[in-house]
Amino acid sequence: MLLLLLYLMRDTCITYLMVVRLPSDVQSFEEKIKYQNDYMESIKKMEESWSKNKKNLAEERLALGVENGLDITVNRRRCTLLCCSEC
Repeated sequence: MLLLLLYLMRDTCITYLMVVRLPSDVQSFEEKIKYQNDYMESIKKMEESWSKNKKNLAEERLALGVENGLDITVNRRRCTLLCCSEC
């Protein structure tokens, strides 16, 4: 990409015409920004789905309470027995 610059000097009435070659990285820079935005959006979606899954797992879990010194928590997938500190 070429950029033409016209520069006028006030005191000498000399006009400079400069041709400046911009690096081709400008286009790749724009692509990088686009990919970064896409990446951030995908991360946000993953975080949202993670929080929904976390809420669903918490809702599935059912605490049965303490029986004979054991804290019993039942999940749809497994049953967990936790010993209390008195054992």
